Amino acid sequence: MTRAKAERPSIIRKKKIVKELAKLLEEYGDVFLVAFERYPANKLAEIRKKIRGRAKLKFGKLRLMQRAIDEVASKRPELQKLKPYLDGKTIAFLLIKPGENSLEIVREVYKEAVHLPAKGEMIAPNDIVVPAMKTNLRVSGQITMELQGIGLPTKVEKGFITIPKETVVVKKGERIPEAVARVLNMLGLKPIESRPEIIVGIFQGLLVPGEIIVEFDPERVTEIAQKAIQEAINFAFNAGIITPKTLQVSIPLAISRASVLAAELGIPTSESLRILIPKAVAVAKALKEAANIEE
Repeated sequence: MTRAKAERPSIIRKKKIVKELAKLLEEYGDVFLVAFERYPANKLAEIRKKIRGRAKLKFGKLRLMQRAIDEVASKRPELQKLKPYLDGKTIAFLLIKPGENSLEIVREVYKEAVHLPAKGEMIAPNDIVVPAMKTNLRVSGQITMELQGIGLPTKVEKGFITIPKETVVVKKGERIPEAVARVLNMLGLKPIESRPEIIVGIFQGLLVPGEIIVEFDPERVTEIAQKAIQEAINFAFNAGIITPKTLQVSIPLAISRASVLAAELGIPTSESLRILIPKAVAVAKALKEAANIEE
């Protein structure tokens, strides 16, 4: 009789993580994928504290997160749409407690930007800008050469170097040269903005891109929705499609047109009389004037 081979501790640990993630996916409501690149742990702790009781951030290896989604596929099939986005980054599930305002919480998380020092050879995630500033650097030929060497204008004020004009030294997407990183650190600047990236989310059962979520403006959405509804009503009305909304327009219009037609044909109705009586009065007055009849 052969003894069953014991599972390795690492496999047991992974199964436990998958089970925990799957349980959370089943219990919570809307789910978003949030990437944290170059994001400090202490700031992450602040976010967790801020959303505590309303939402939860859970990290995991991407393969384990995909497996957790598969575990709840029968109960939450919409989460399968998230799997293609679990790739290549440090990603967390942002799980929203049922009944909470999902979009408000997501935007709270997104706003938690931090500024970090530049490092040589890293790709600039944003334009690297040196503002016009008075530095605490005393005049030195070597330092002046370094500043001017990366394209910064300089001048001297009371023995200290001043940068008189705001200057972009590296554009977004370019590699940061070592010389630029050294000067930025010398100036005490932290130009690298790092913020949580909202990749995508399942909101009310629908897959919604991150950029739409973070730019969500309730007033703007209401305006767009009202405009779309009105355009739909106009289209349906012009196409002769009968709906409760088009009837609100077409019935009064039909009554008005029927009244005008009845008046033209001399058919008295409650509506056409409103046209016929003033018209008859006007004709009588004209005849009276033409015949010089005095009252």
